[in-house]
Amino acid sequence: MTMPGLFLLECRVRIVVAGLLFAFLASPGFAQSVASPPPLPVTASSVPMVWHADVLSSAAVLSLTEADHAVRWLLPAAARDTGATSKLIRALEVVGFDIPVAVFFVSLNHDLGHTVRASELGTPAHVRLVGSPWSLHPFYLWSETYPRWWGPALFDLGMESSGFEASWLLKDRTEERVLRHGSVPFGEAVTLLVAAMDTPLYAAARLGPARDVGSGGPQGDMVNYVYQLQEERWMAGGRGDDYDLRAAIRGKSFLNLIDLSLWSDVASVGAWLTRGDESRPLSWLRIGSIGLIPSMRYSLTPIGPEFSVRSHFRKGQALGSAYVRWSERIGNAKQNGAGVTYSAPVFRGLESTIRFDAWSHTLRGSGVRGEISVAKRGWPNRYVGVSATVGAKSSGYLAGYPLARSTYGAVGLNIAVR
Repeated sequence: MTMPGLFLLECRVRIVVAGLLFAFLASPGFAQSVASPPPLPVTASSVPMVWHADVLSSAAVLSLTEADHAVRWLLPAAARDTGATSKLIRALEVVGFDIPVAVFFVSLNHDLGHTVRASELGTPAHVRLVGSPWSLHPFYLWSETYPRWWGPALFDLGMESSGFEASWLLKDRTEERVLRHGSVPFGEAVTLLVAAMDTPLYAAARLGPARDVGSGGPQGDMVNYVYQLQEERWMAGGRGDDYDLRAAIRGKSFLNLIDLSLWSDVASVGAWLTRGDESRPLSWLRIGSIGLIPSMRYSLTPIGPEFSVRSHFRKGQALGSAYVRWSERIGNAKQNGAGVTYSAPVFRGLESTIRFDAWSHTLRGSGVRGEISVAKRGWPNRYVGVSATVGAKSSGYLAGYPLARSTYGAVGLNIAVR
């Protein structure tokens, strides 16, 4: 994750991930939870970041779920609610297996996010798997045409920020599945925590005191992003050396901790560690008959750093999410936007979801996105469902989607974990 990756070797990654996923699905499985977790999507989409997020989040959750079932089968003490031995076994599992594996899949999704934005610029590169979840650097990203040294004005904001963009997309799509389910299973909780902490932990680790630009070697996505952003602000007549942009972005990245769903995930992991609970009900803020799960987000994007206020909502059987966002100004360029996702109540086994987004550009007009998704659970059998999505968007930034005007679609299988 310390240098921008640029073009995905689609077939190789699809074969590796699909092989791992279906190897788990073909196994006999272990004890089933009392409440079945939400089905896991395996998606084929014309939007690369979408299928990356779905397949890799499914691989992470399935790995953690099946590993926990295996541990409980081999060591029955792990399934007991209380007791020092049970807690110790679960703690060793989460530290020795669950976190490394979740980090592995979320990091692969992060690195493949770089390749998506880079491919829009026509820059060929490769991503290689060179290690395992327990390796210090399991992935290697390189390009024959990308600059070989690191410094100001050599990088594109979209390529540098797209890893974090991919993590946010994985988080949002996984949370949407959890929202329909009504509770947070342990595997989803760990995966969501790793994705949510990508930006703040990266900022804490990398955006310390400024380093010598000419020292050579990669300094990381955020440092490169800061160099490019500072260069663009200088060119636009903005603040100069007296403004510590590195420290400002580092501080603002911790706004991402203002997230009720993040702390609900923490509570789910805590309940699993202390009592062995395999899932925990979602935490809601109540305003009359409406339930809310609010959050604040600070993200790095191709159009500059961006703030957003978001919330999931529930009223009766209706579920959804809404947000407003605004980017920091770079010269005269600034973007504001808002969006809503509505998940209709299940009707005759059909789950339908509608998304609408709109945004305005200070310099280049406005844009919209519309999308509809339909999923059928329990067909063709009780373990597998099908889904389909169609959508279209104007030119402009929308997390995970092409910057250019485009139409897109996706089909997928939603597989119930046994």
